[in-house]
Amino acid sequence: VLSGEEKTRQELSKQVSEKDDNSEPPFTQLKNNGCDILRDDNNDIVVGIGKSLCNSEGFTPRESVEGLRMISVSEKDITDYNSLWEITKTGWNSKEVTFPYVCIDDEWYRWDEKSTLRKNNGLMKWSTENTSRYMGYIMSNPNESPFGGDIMTFRDSPKNRVKNKYRNKPCPCGSGK
Repeated sequence: VLSGEEKTRQELSKQVSEKDDNSEPPFTQLKNNGCDILRDDNNDIVVGIGKSLCNSEGFTPRESVEGLRMISVSEKDITDYNSLWEITKTGWNSKEVTFPYVCIDDEWYRWDEKSTLRKNNGLMKWSTENTSRYMGYIMSNPNESPFGGDIMTFRDSPKNRVKNKYRNKPCPCGSGK
């Protein structure tokens, strides 16, 4: 007999990949919004792959291309937001958490950058398959972030409680501490 959590995980994993909206491919949307995209001599998209230099890269351009490994990806292969992650084997479910970067208007942006790339260009949705995999991961590892470390800690969890070192009896003020 499967637990409720196991049943939900199996249901999520059975979902079929599909495009979440009817929008155009990401780089078509970027071109239509007037963005200049860095391309190689074959007109493929130049993509940098690497680790973040700082936490603000999810909201701002990368400060330097140092540490990025450059590859070229055919625009026709990037059909939705999730496909660049899959092509580059990067992101939360990769062996080593790395990110794809693209150069838009002479600035290098991490592919999950929230304002310039995702919000302003309609690239907010994951595929159903990726959402299912992520939810399955979170359900099977509830206290662990896919990016390393704890997702959250609860203030009153036994792990975070500190015993009072200085007295063995509750405080006389009545607080119980």
